[in-house]
Amino acid sequence: MNTQTLDQISTEAIKKIEQVRRSIKTNQEYQNFINYLRKIILTVTRGIKSKSSCIKNYAKIESNLTILRTYLINFKLKIKAKNTSNRYLIWQDIESCFQGRIKTGIISNLKIKDPLEFMKKCFHTFSLKIKKELKTSMLKVNVSFAGMYIKPQNNETAFKFFSTKNDIIDNNTDLQTWYKQNVLAKILAKLEEFQERDSGWSLLEILYLKVNINSY
Repeated sequence: MNTQTLDQISTEAIKKIEQVRRSIKTNQEYQNFINYLRKIILTVTRGIKSKSSCIKNYAKIESNLTILRTYLINFKLKIKAKNTSNRYLIWQDIESCFQGRIKTGIISNLKIKDPLEFMKKCFHTFSLKIKKELKTSMLKVNVSFAGMYIKPQNNETAFKFFSTKNDIIDNNTDLQTWYKQNVLAKILAKLEEFQERDSGWSLLEILYLKVNINSY
């Protein structure tokens, strides 16, 4: 399977889910789409693990995969809502074939509406993952915030992504200060700049914060 096919499969799956997800009501409907998402994610994951997938189109495929995994988590929690009412975030590892990448993971948002609150709550999970990887290597880390935006005048929706550049973390780094300077401040500034530049778009839903941990 080539990357163009993986791109098409994952993109079409996202379009399909977006078209129907707000109209799903019953547990059986959620379960049907959970099964569908699992099949698509398995197909994309197998493709990523093959050598043919590690070329120029991979970034788009990885992005699609993170969106599909976020939908899968949220659909599962719709069925198990009574048992997960106190959970706000979930970490998931994401397959990656970027050279030098130690780990890619997403912190999926379950119910938070405010970007500042979401970013602050992400720090605990972020710090745990970073501390674990620091045991074996200095790191270069960047993040990407993903949200679903809407134009209220015509109900057009689109995914928007806001990323930071790689920055170094070592055992002497104060993680809380690093996170405030390199993640919190920069992502919030990008969100504010986007709102001012493209005032027609409004944040509809926070999807996830993707964390890319690279060897130094």
